Amino acid sequence: MTTDPRLARLRAVADLARARAWSELAENRRADAALGAQIDALREQAPGTAPDPFQCAGGDWRWRRWRDGRIAELNGERARLRAGRDALERAAALATARLQAIDRLLGNG
Repeated sequence: MTTDPRLARLRAVADLARARAWSELAENRRADAALGAQIDALREQAPGTAPDPFQCAGGDWRWRRWRDGRIAELNGERARLRAGRDALERAAALATARLQAIDRLLGNG
């Protein structure tokens, strides 16, 4: 049985689609981890314990308010990334399944 020569080209395209899908998923995970690191760094920061002019002028309170707001923004970005992750995971799984199906048609799998 001969296989259609277009299947080899289709396999190449499917392989590229699979690689892209997994790359997008990996980028999503890296971005999520980077945001998590930023959040952790902000939570660990604290103004000095000894009163200084900055704290006496209310800067400590303002800084904490800014920090809490920034953490909330970062958590929002992180939630958006995680919400999109399900679709990216499904796309990566589907792209992998397509490639496997083409490999079976070609007799490679």
